[in-house]
Amino acid sequence: MKKNNITKLLQEMELIATSLIAGMYITDFTIHDTEFICRTNAKEPFVWFVYNSGTHIHKVNEISEIRGLKERTEYYENHTNSDFCLYRYDGQKLFPVFPKVMREWINNELKKHSL
Repeated sequence: MKKNNITKLLQEMELIATSLIAGMYITDFTIHDTEFICRTNAKEPFVWFVYNSGTHIHKVNEISEIRGLKERTEYYENHTNSDFCLYRYDGQKLFPVFPKVMREWINNELKKHSL
């Protein structure tokens, strides 16, 4: 992916992050997420979990990351009062995903890997 496409993705993510994340927690995006995007040249697909106290990138091609995404999603749905947003990046485009749709995708991926 060209550098201007990396910049474009980071700018899109920055708009989302700065509108949803409280204060000092923005460093999840500015340090960790930015480093991941630059290191992978924005070519690796991922799910981006955004909540009021930070962000987390889950790589979709690693089963441990998919399990971690499932645990994080279930925790935030069942044990916190925090809202969260999910975004899927397919290596080209970032798009929002409803939690229900993400749960279905996670369960399908886990089934595929358990065979």
